[in-house]
Amino acid sequence: MKLPLLPIVLALVVPMAACNTTQTTQSPSPGTSPAATSSPATTATESPSTTESPSTTESPATPSSSSGDTSGWSDYSAQSGNYTAKFPGKPTENKQSAQSASGPIEFVLVGYSDNANKRFFGTAESSIPLPPGSTFDVKKGLDGARDNAAKSTSATVTDEKEITQNGYPGREVTMKGQNNLAIIQRMIVNPEGSSPTLYQAIVVAEDGNLTFPEARAFLDSLDIKE
Repeated sequence: MKLPLLPIVLALVVPMAACNTTQTTQSPSPGTSPAATSSPATTATESPSTTESPSTTESPATPSSSSGDTSGWSDYSAQSGNYTAKFPGKPTENKQSAQSASGPIEFVLVGYSDNANKRFFGTAESSIPLPPGSTFDVKKGLDGARDNAAKSTSATVTDEKEITQNGYPGREVTMKGQNNLAIIQRMIVNPEGSSPTLYQAIVVAEDGNLTFPEARAFLDSLDIKE
């Protein structure tokens, strides 16, 4: 199942619209109208437009816990030590790179394919490089990640919820792809520092069914340690 890897890869390509460049406002010289003063710069470009998605709905402050039994699952700890997760089977690590508006992003894609049931479970962590003097716009960054994930699989967003984990903002997005492909993805961002960090967990089902208990159990197992 190579197709499910694409949403994680392309969700990392955060558009420049997520980067706000700060400019210093010049004090008006005597006799100069205030309208001539420089205003803070707006974003460089708009985030890509893909399929229209429903408006974001509110959700509890933290994702609801799952009743799925993960006692026999494989524990995974990221090489960075920044997050852990539980997989239904032993996951594999693959070093990946993706291009962003401000430079390449390198990350480790962690995945497990349940070939018998045609399901895929994956996680990824990536630092988002920002241009000098810019700040990260969380909403636009998550919007761009969502749009790129949908575009990469020619999928339509069918549901979207705002979530938080450890105080960090995020989204839970459900998408419907071609040939009945169903995708549910959590994206959580730590916007602090010069390089914000994006965490992702994704479940893909080729039969279009995301209601199986392992899906929610896997998403709920993502634990950010920062």
